[in-house]
Amino acid sequence: MSRKKSKVGIRIYMNDKELENVVKEIVVNLTVNVAKELEKPELANAEILENLDQRVDKTLLIVDNIEFLDSLNKKDVDKILFFVEKSVPSSVIDKLLDFPIAGVFSKKNFTVEYEEKGRFEAKVKETIRELIMEDSNEKDLRKRIDWKYKDVMSKKKEGKIKEKFVSLFLDPSMQKTAEKIRYIVSELKRIYKEIEMVEVLKERLEILKKWKSSNKHNWNDFKKIEEKFKDRGFRVVPSILIEGPTGSGKSLLARIIAESLFETARRFIKELDFNEFFSRVSVLNVEEWVETELFGSSEGSYTDAKDYPGIFLSKAGGVVFLDEIAEIDSKTQAKLLLYLDDWRVRPVGLLETFLAPTVVIAATNKDLLEAIDKKLFRADLYRRFLFRIKLPSLNERKSDFRLLISFVLTTSPHNTGEVEYISLKAIEKLEKHDYPGNFRELEEILNNALIKAKMAKRNIILERDLEI
Repeated sequence: MSRKKSKVGIRIYMNDKELENVVKEIVVNLTVNVAKELEKPELANAEILENLDQRVDKTLLIVDNIEFLDSLNKKDVDKILFFVEKSVPSSVIDKLLDFPIAGVFSKKNFTVEYEEKGRFEAKVKETIRELIMEDSNEKDLRKRIDWKYKDVMSKKKEGKIKEKFVSLFLDPSMQKTAEKIRYIVSELKRIYKEIEMVEVLKERLEILKKWKSSNKHNWNDFKKIEEKFKDRGFRVVPSILIEGPTGSGKSLLARIIAESLFETARRFIKELDFNEFFSRVSVLNVEEWVETELFGSSEGSYTDAKDYPGIFLSKAGGVVFLDEIAEIDSKTQAKLLLYLDDWRVRPVGLLETFLAPTVVIAATNKDLLEAIDKKLFRADLYRRFLFRIKLPSLNERKSDFRLLISFVLTTSPHNTGEVEYISLKAIEKLEKHDYPGNFRELEEILNNALIKAKMAKRNIILERDLEI
C-alpha cells in the first residue's frame, strides 16, 4: 500500500523585495514543472506559504536574512536556500552550519548571470523532489520509460530513424560533433561519386568472383583496376580518425559513415551486400598477422602461406575500419602511411604493387599525441588523416542524461512491453554513477535492469535493479 504523498510548503522571506518577486515567479513556474516532470499531477503539492503557521508535511525556506534564522525554530523547516550579497561572510558560516542549508546563492550574480539563476532553479527543483520522495513509496515516484523519447517507436514504425545510431547524436552536448560528422559524410559521398569509386568496386567484385571460382589465382587480375582507373584522382580519397574512450561509440560511428557510403554504392549495384563493401579489422585480434591481414600474402611467402589478397584489395572501392590503430607496430605503420599516400598495396612475398583505393576509417581509445611524444606512433601517419573526430565520454554528455536513459530503455531489445516505468530513485542513482565503460556500460546496466524487473513480474525498474 502506497504512503500518503508529502505536502511541501515554500516560505519566501527576503529583505530585498525586488529579488523576492523574481524568486517567487521562478518558484511558481518550477512547482508546475516539477509536477509535469514527475508525470504525477497530485505531486504538485508544493505551494508558496504566506507564513510558517500553515500546516504542511515539509517546508522549504528561501531567505536572505541571517537574523531571521536566529528567530527560527529549526523544527519548522526541512531545507533552506540562502541568499548572500556576494559571498558567504566568515562571520555567518558557523551559524549556517547549524541549519539544513541546501544551497547558497549570490544576489549580485543572480541579477546579472543566467548561470546563477539556472543553478537556483535546479536546486529548487531538486530540493522539492527530495522532500516529496522522503515520505513516498519508490513505486509512486516514477517515469514512463519513454518519457524523454516518446516519438521513437512511431518513427521506428515509419522507418524514419535508425535507432542504433541515434544514441550518438541525441543529447545537446553532441550537437557540434554531429554537425561535423554530417559535413564529413557529405564530403565523403561527394568525393566517392566524383572519382567514381563505385567503378573500382564493380571491378573488384568481378575479380574476387573469379578468384573464388578457381584454385589457381593470377595476381595480374588485380592490375585491371589500375589499367582502368589509373587516371582517377584517388589521392583525394579522405581518411578518417575517430578518437574517444572505450564504449563512447567509435565503432558505431564508423558504421554510420560506412552505411552512408554503402547507400550511395547501392544505387549503382542493387545486389551489393554490406559485408562486400565494409570490413572491420580489430588490430588487437590480429596483432601478429596485421601486415598480412591488411596487405595480403602470396603462396609460399611463409610456411603454409596461400594466396590471400588482404583487406585493402578485398575491399577496394569500399570502406575499411581499422579499430585500435594505436596498437599497430612501427613496420606496419610505415606501410599504412605509404598506402594512404598512393592507395597501393604490396602483398607479402611479392615485388609488385596493386592499386586498391578504399575509404579508411581508424579508431583508437589512446591519446595519439601522447603516443607520438613517446615515439610509439608516427606523427606523419597521424597527420595523414584528413578528418579527425573526437567523441566525448559519457560523463561529458550529462547535459540531458535522462534523454539517454529514456532512449536506451525505449529501444532496448529487452523492452517487450511488460516494463513501462522507471523510478526516480533509480534515475537519480544512474545520474550519480561514474561510467568508465561509457555508453556501452549504461546500455548494459539498463538492459540488466529490464531483465530483472521482468523476472520479478514488475512493470517498473527500481533502484535495486541497477547493478552499480
